[in-house]
Amino acid sequence: MDGFIALRNLQVENANAIAGQTWGFPAITHFLGFMHSLERKLSERSVLEIPLRLSGCAVICHDLSPQTAQAAAYSEHVFSLTRNPLTKEAKTPSFVEEGRAHMTVSLIIGIDELPPMDESEFKALEQAIKNIVLTQRLAGGTIKQLAASRVVSLHEKQEKRQEQVNLWLRTFLPGYVLVARTDLLVDQQHHFSGDSDPAFSTWLGNSKLHFDGEGQPLQRPYKGWIKPIPVGYKAISPLYQAGSVARSRDEETPVRFVEYVYTLGEWLSPHRINDLTELLWYYSTAPEEGWYLCQNDYKSPNSNLTEIA
Repeated sequence: MDGFIALRNLQVENANAIAGQTWGFPAITHFLGFMHSLERKLSERSVLEIPLRLSGCAVICHDLSPQTAQAAAYSEHVFSLTRNPLTKEAKTPSFVEEGRAHMTVSLIIGIDELPPMDESEFKALEQAIKNIVLTQRLAGGTIKQLAASRVVSLHEKQEKRQEQVNLWLRTFLPGYVLVARTDLLVDQQHHFSGDSDPAFSTWLGNSKLHFDGEGQPLQRPYKGWIKPIPVGYKAISPLYQAGSVARSRDEETPVRFVEYVYTLGEWLSPHRINDLTELLWYYSTAPEEGWYLCQNDYKSPNSNLTEIA
């Protein structure tokens, strides 16, 4: 990775807050789709003689406001739905339940083979990126504001590069960056060894609060802000030829039916990260086996995890 694009403080309204069986922060697939769209539009507009190759995307959340309501303090959250205009028969249309959230995020998008540029070319590229970003949607939501768009070239020497990364990551505070913790999903299954499906019980155990018989909250067996997250799709059907499935998005692309793939993720403070590549999410696919995943290579500094005695 020769450099990165820093999109600071993207304010997004009405982003999709539902992903499979989870709700809250939008799925990471939305952000990689956003990155892919940006890469294609930069290429189409011929901003540079050599098209940029974007290698991955890091997501830093500064604020998240799910559009929900509660009837009482401890009741279930319900999504706040919009009332749509009357139909031509002057009747109230049916509600389509959708989960929405307002959020402020920053994105770090890795660049492979960043060509040499002078200051004016950097400025032109940054302005082109900003113009494109403000016309796109992110997780189905409307981008209302982008504080800054920067293109950063990383130093060739490792020590200088490390200083650059540390300095830049601190500029994204306050905020939390999402990384994958699949290792927790594997290593913590012994806590649910008596269940019929320990992997599912481990994942589900991180989506709820646990209390003892006296109503006191139980501490989890490990530290960290751990949450269940969707990270892609697994095929549940063969790959159908283009145009053979009715009502598909287009007739030029092969189609298959899929289900969400889930794992565990952790929200970390960016200043705790030393290697920028550990923050980036990227595509990892195996179409022959039916896997379409978003992968992240974060490695916990504690190889044996942080168990609580």
